[in-house]
Amino acid sequence: METIVLDWLARLLNLPGCFLSTSKNGGGGVIQGSASEAICTVIVAARERYLRSLATAGKSAEECEEVIDNNRSKLVALFSDQAHSSTQKGCQIAGVKHHSIKVPGSATENYVLTGPLLRKALEELTARGLHPFFLTVTLGTTATCAADDFASIVPVLKDYPNLWVHVDAAFAGAALILPQYQHIPAPFEHFDSFDMNMHKWLLTNFDCSCLYVKTRKHLIDALSITPPYLRNAFSEQGLVTDYRDWQIPLGRRFRALKIWFVMRSYGVSGLQGHIRNSLQHGESFAQWVRDRADIFEIIVPPAFALTVFAVKTALREESNRLTKVVYEAVNADGEIFITSTVVDGIYAIRVVGGGPKVREEVLRRAFSILVSKTEEVLKAGGATMLDAVNGVKEVARINGRNGENGVKLSGVSAIAAVEQGVKGIVQEGIRGV
Repeated sequence: METIVLDWLARLLNLPGCFLSTSKNGGGGVIQGSASEAICTVIVAARERYLRSLATAGKSAEECEEVIDNNRSKLVALFSDQAHSSTQKGCQIAGVKHHSIKVPGSATENYVLTGPLLRKALEELTARGLHPFFLTVTLGTTATCAADDFASIVPVLKDYPNLWVHVDAAFAGAALILPQYQHIPAPFEHFDSFDMNMHKWLLTNFDCSCLYVKTRKHLIDALSITPPYLRNAFSEQGLVTDYRDWQIPLGRRFRALKIWFVMRSYGVSGLQGHIRNSLQHGESFAQWVRDRADIFEIIVPPAFALTVFAVKTALREESNRLTKVVYEAVNADGEIFITSTVVDGIYAIRVVGGGPKVREEVLRRAFSILVSKTEEVLKAGGATMLDAVNGVKEVARINGRNGENGVKLSGVSAIAAVEQGVKGIVQEGIRGV
């Protein structure tokens, strides 16, 4: 079932045919626990593939092993400074070096890794005697949902044929089910692996990270060990797909069934409608932010329903300070919760309308809270509000309600109050028993 439903998903996302289980090159998909787990898995596969290619220079088993030992410490993986930290973590686990490529961006152009930037980094690393063996490119970066320039990266690979390229599309990959985005995966036929999380934006319960590889042999060569107690006639005759050889753990859960239920329940049109609805909400929110250009500025072009914005002031340092105050004050109130990020030294607030039950009136209420809090902070200059959030002076509400004796709670005080309340409930329950 896992093979079947992942082929369904690959076709729905318009992935190149090389990622299908039926491809001549031996591709296919496998369900991982998370995008981080998927990246760690393919880093290991890429490492072993690269070392094996170097070992061909040896004339004996001893020489091959010596070549591998001499070069293992020189392997380096690359990613942009906007890529998720999971690549760096995967490198730490795999015992290889990593290199971050700084990418430029602005309010009119998102922070994107391009072919020329990649080539420059590869040449510099090679000149230092290092071996670039792995690259993470991203469809939907964590901070701003940027999509790297895949088309310009493809020509660079001709000069670095052993560079494993992985597409991290954990969140934004779900948007590929819409016709207007189905041109994006075309360059992926030149890459080695692709991963997206159905549990992020495609109505599937955690965990369901869908990893595709162009050549399954590389995973199997790196991860397959078959002791006597795991041998069986079906595997040895090639009658079954042993997914234990496509992942780091040996055991695994039956996660394909929930994909089957989601796809059969919603259908293509239902899943497309969900993503389309999220994008419409994102466009609406971005327009509301633009309409209040007197107090807000959008940091990067909105993408995949995400709007990244900051409090507008004349000086960047002042904007960063006030944006942080607004962010902390809104979350301290407890009616809505938002996330923040720092992009190229700019402190910003992130809002995405991707939930299946998000309605326009909910987003409008969230925006009105942001507006009122921002106006309050600008009027106060930020100092009083910052003290309030930090618990120095009067502080904001917890869960939208006043505390005892009219004292408003937030921060450490709020946490202490919640803990005390929980203890009280537990104690009452024990007495009742």
